[in-house]
Amino acid sequence: MVGTYPRTHDLMELLGDWLSEKCDLISKLLNERGEKIEHLTDAYFSSRYGERNFRRELAISFVELAREVIRVASLCEEEDRES
Repeated sequence: MVGTYPRTHDLMELLGDWLSEKCDLISKLLNERGEKIEHLTDAYFSSRYGERNFRRELAISFVELAREVIRVASLCEEEDRES
């Protein structure tokens, strides 16, 4: 087999390409917090493929943002089930 297979996905790509088409809440989240989500994605890749230390405050903000993304995705899932 020739080529590579991505082992991970870019969070902005997943949210933007897939979920934002299905749910306005994701579009709103991307508009309001897109830059922070990009930073979260960068932090994920840099910590997964290398050694990286984060300040406690930054790590806490990443966890809070991840929780917000999960919460909004869950709301979108509920909307999808209801329609």
